[in-house]
Amino acid sequence: MAKNPSPAQITDASWWLMEQLLARSPGSRNGGIFDRKEGYHNTRKALPPDDYSVVEPPDKGGPSDKAAAYDWTFPDAQRRDYKTIAKFARRLLAAGKDPFDPRLDGWREFYGQADTVDQIADGWDFRHNRKAVPKDNDKHLWHIHLSESRNKVTDRANKELMLSVLRGETLDQWSLRTTGVATQRGWRWCNRCQGLWWAPSGDGGKCPAGGAHVRHGSGNYGLTYGPKAVGQRAWRWCHRCDGLWYNGVDSGSCPAGSGHVRDGSGDYVLPKADKVRKRQRSWMQCRKCQGLWYAGHEDGRRGRCAGGGGHESPDWLDYSLDFW
Repeated sequence: MAKNPSPAQITDASWWLMEQLLARSPGSRNGGIFDRKEGYHNTRKALPPDDYSVVEPPDKGGPSDKAAAYDWTFPDAQRRDYKTIAKFARRLLAAGKDPFDPRLDGWREFYGQADTVDQIADGWDFRHNRKAVPKDNDKHLWHIHLSESRNKVTDRANKELMLSVLRGETLDQWSLRTTGVATQRGWRWCNRCQGLWWAPSGDGGKCPAGGAHVRHGSGNYGLTYGPKAVGQRAWRWCHRCDGLWYNGVDSGSCPAGSGHVRDGSGDYVLPKADKVRKRQRSWMQCRKCQGLWYAGHEDGRRGRCAGGGGHESPDWLDYSLDFW
């Protein structure tokens, strides 16, 4: 690492981040970290107490004599070639808008061109989860501005999280790399068959009650996977019916005909029911179709099973699922 040129105003961690940004996109330039002006480029002690970059709790901590902003300049964007800057800005925008992605929680905002068509710079306020509009639109067409929470300017780990987003690592990839566990959201409950099915496939799959599954009234369920996920493994997605089924016994009965298939599926891990976490209990494995179904209705309804009639499960074994 090259020597920090302004240690009086820039932390070594901040200088390290700038070098990482430049390495991420060869040919890009350091547009500046410290500057004597309003906002995060300046130090807290040099700013008036009502400056927006010093009034909120995350900005009252950290060293008072250090800058907390980064300008990352793209010469190709100055020539109106926005492909490179847009690639990074889109990643920032997507992570900022994802309510489940915590990686940018230690950052205030970003500005930069996120597409290759218009002449309007984009931005996102990570702290308040809302669109941010730069004061100077034209300059942010060719450089990305990053504002870091001031209490994080000495924190290299916070900058590692920013780099994770910028290099295109997905939330699941980051979770698996750092914890060994990831959560796939987008699973839904079908109120006709009572089963759990994968909604993002788009066509609704095949429901044992006839036609496609329906998502009306369902929460957004998440299934964990990864080497350190805790619970019962061998749960699979069937690409023929879109349902979740247990692959640890046999292929069960699929409403699309014959048995379920595991081709293309991950290995999902279902936790046994517990009273600690905010999870929905009463999900059970049907011994006839091997599918997962919801058995928690007061009227005792058992849905529709591809093996005939309603689902059947032992009453003593149930699973709990995260939902939003």
